[in-house]
Amino acid sequence: MPAVGFETVEISSSHGVRLAADLIGPSDAPVGAVIAHPHPLYGGDRQNSVVTAIWEALGAVGVRAARFDFRGTGGSSGRHDHGDAEREDLVAVTESLRAEMPSRKVWLVGYSFGAMVVAATEITEIAGRILVAAPLGLGLTPLGDERPAVASEDHPTLVITPRHDQFCSPATVDEHIESWSMTRHVIVESADHFLLGATGIVAGLVLEAITPRADVKGS
Repeated sequence: MPAVGFETVEISSSHGVRLAADLIGPSDAPVGAVIAHPHPLYGGDRQNSVVTAIWEALGAVGVRAARFDFRGTGGSSGRHDHGDAEREDLVAVTESLRAEMPSRKVWLVGYSFGAMVVAATEITEIAGRILVAAPLGLGLTPLGDERPAVASEDHPTLVITPRHDQFCSPATVDEHIESWSMTRHVIVESADHFLLGATGIVAGLVLEAITPRADVKGS
């Protein structure tokens, strides 16, 4: 269970899909984050351990954070769409979170499949993106071989890669992000794609990126 209080809500996405989401942190927070989970066909949902570690860490320092189930997953209605309509889900949750925050400053964070959706989704006026263990180069939707939305944006992007990721090595990541603007790559040593034992390290890196100054509780 989270260390601080949270609420579970339903958010409307496209085609009548209802998304289950958990919100943590104060609604008047100066900064927010939306966290996208790994592949639902392989057991991923909003309660994934990496997603939860990031979500709880952000809420604990006063960031308004949302974790949610993509369509067809967990408590959400609809059907899995291999990353295409999932982009609409990410937009819906982001807009819902921004609507309640005075600053509208929201980061997009994704782990594995969620990182691919975060990278590919075109959405304006966000604070930045964080991709954790993104399986770049596998030709997976929604990215495929196309240049993702994140590649040409003018806000910061943090890419976090496990040293021993089974699906995408740090060197492969470097090749794919070489031309991306405002992008920083951090490698998590002694960890593989599933980040067992390293969730705290990842959460710390996300906190450092999202809350670099004393603009949230506890900073």
